[in-house]
Amino acid sequence: MVSEHLSTYFTIFVKSLNDAAMRNVDILYAKAMTLAIEKHDGQTDKGGAKYVEHVKRVAARCNADETKIVALLHDLLEDTDVTPDFLLSMGFPQEVVDDVLAMTRREGENYADFILRVEQSERGKEVKIADLEDNMDIRRLSELTEEDCRRLCRYLHSWRYLRGLEKDTSKILG
Repeated sequence: MVSEHLSTYFTIFVKSLNDAAMRNVDILYAKAMTLAIEKHDGQTDKGGAKYVEHVKRVAARCNADETKIVALLHDLLEDTDVTPDFLLSMGFPQEVVDDVLAMTRREGENYADFILRVEQSERGKEVKIADLEDNMDIRRLSELTEEDCRRLCRYLHSWRYLRGLEKDTSKILG
């Protein structure tokens, strides 16, 4: 399978990196990309596309290298078996792991409360805005269901709140 070959290539590549040859942020970016490819392998988005393409698009919307790293990792804790301790053991700084945790919705957490928590992390907020923008792109869906419309409404109000266009989270449902 191409994905397995590519994943093996990235794993070998990341293991061969050394600090003398690359900036630490480049090494962390390569590790984040490798983890995203490996851990999201076989997952698909609501439109049926490979899920890893979503995290790549979110990362592409972000500015700073460290924020791109958080974007690549942003769904790992929620959607895979990756833990914060695993990310730390892979060499990701506590600050990056904290930003990924800020992006991770807790079990039973109200969506509006989640958005308020995300807002407290500068990088988390930037990544969430990019995440919402990608999730609101309806071109990836073959049809819009009533549930899709409710979700899009929640995403739009969350995006408007995080961008400072709405003053409170009262319109964010879920």
